[in-house]
Amino acid sequence: MLSFVPRQAKDFRLWKELIHDGRIATMTIDKMMPKCFKQAAYYKEWAIRCIKEVDTRWLDYDTVWKAICHKTGNLHGIFDSYGHYEWFSKHADDAMADKAMELEPNLFNKLPRRFRTAERLIHTLEVKREINSYNFILEPNLMTKEVCMALARRDSFYPDIPSERWNRELVEYFTEYGHSLRWLPQLPKKLQTRKLAEKVLKEKPQYFHYLRMEFITPEMSRLLCQKDQDNIRYFKERVMEFQKYTGLPAEFYGCETDFEHIRDRDDSRRYCRIGLAYIALQKCKRGWHESEYYLIMTRHPNRYMPAKTVFRKQITTFHRTWLEKTICDNDPQFRIPKIQKDLKDVQAMRYYEVEHIRTILGCEIFRNSFMGQTVEYCIRKDGLTYHDRNMERLASGLQYKIRQLKEQAVLPKGTDDSMEINAETVHRNMGYCLIGIEAFAEDYGLDIARTYTLKELKDVIHEQGYKPSLEKYKKEVQHLNLI
Repeated sequence: MLSFVPRQAKDFRLWKELIHDGRIATMTIDKMMPKCFKQAAYYKEWAIRCIKEVDTRWLDYDTVWKAICHKTGNLHGIFDSYGHYEWFSKHADDAMADKAMELEPNLFNKLPRRFRTAERLIHTLEVKREINSYNFILEPNLMTKEVCMALARRDSFYPDIPSERWNRELVEYFTEYGHSLRWLPQLPKKLQTRKLAEKVLKEKPQYFHYLRMEFITPEMSRLLCQKDQDNIRYFKERVMEFQKYTGLPAEFYGCETDFEHIRDRDDSRRYCRIGLAYIALQKCKRGWHESEYYLIMTRHPNRYMPAKTVFRKQITTFHRTWLEKTICDNDPQFRIPKIQKDLKDVQAMRYYEVEHIRTILGCEIFRNSFMGQTVEYCIRKDGLTYHDRNMERLASGLQYKIRQLKEQAVLPKGTDDSMEINAETVHRNMGYCLIGIEAFAEDYGLDIARTYTLKELKDVIHEQGYKPSLEKYKKEVQHLNLI
């Protein structure tokens, strides 16, 4: 390309401009450039672009200053080359050292020893606030009180801080400015304060194991173990006390819930307390994709004695009544409640006790309970019932059901048997409660997620005959022309 350039135009200014332009590699220009032009001015210009490729005999203060200002790669070139580092050690001054640290703070520990001062370190930590990746080794003699405070303000990295440097004042300062708390592992435990512990548990609970145990309340330890089972190893004494008192495995520490959520198989570490008994669902992995479930029950002989295991039974199928049935079959103290015949329609499950709560405007409200624990409620009026786990929704649910029955829920006698219905349609359009729908499906082995024709449902009822839910929800079944 340069063959088209007149010979008289190929003077030093051209070559200097090509180097300055940067679009042609410096090494390529060096091969093409006549030797007569390769003098001090040429090498100084080259040094500004790539200082490590130029011999130190061509360097001077101004050239090196321009080189490090041109790009930070030149700084690394100086510090990585023995000859260039020797030149820097002999000829650089405080201004050049400060400039170097402003451009590349992570090279502080590579500065010549005479430049590695506490004052310069503080200046280095204060520049380039947008950089959070500071990380270099510092000598213990540089870790003054002022440097430690600068480290807290930077809050990027924390080299080893001498133990004798820590005191109450410094702890307060770090607590206020060192928001990342990455300095906590270095802090002597005797200097920890309750204020610091509260900050850790609120903002960085993953660092709780660096705190003194006296700062972690039993409630907080249970919460930490609930979030992560691996945290149990940090509370061995509390976990052992829990095991001894409840009779449950250590994995359940901190995982207490209510009876309703014991059925949830997605969480394998849940237990509830009912009176003097504990009920827990345990999930045990068997291979990569297989798990086994066990229902565990323990009970205190009295209020003052530790609980003992009543049973640990494997659960193979999760039907609607699996929890209650397993307890009924394996707990010697459990007895199926006997209730009056006129309360059968409000009893959600044969394992539940039924208690009349009150009567309001002709509506009777009942409570279904299991082992003394309220499970759900039922409202009854004129033979119609509506079940719900929330007592406040009973009245509105029954009103909706009555309205739907009057408007559209009663199918005409001549309705085609090929008509399809499912649980969602019956619940939303006809007002039937989900608890009753689930009970009917359970009794007759129906899939609550499937859609059935009226003929299929009639055939199932004819083949299997009488079931408790058929009597309990006789009116609803009649309205669907199934009997």
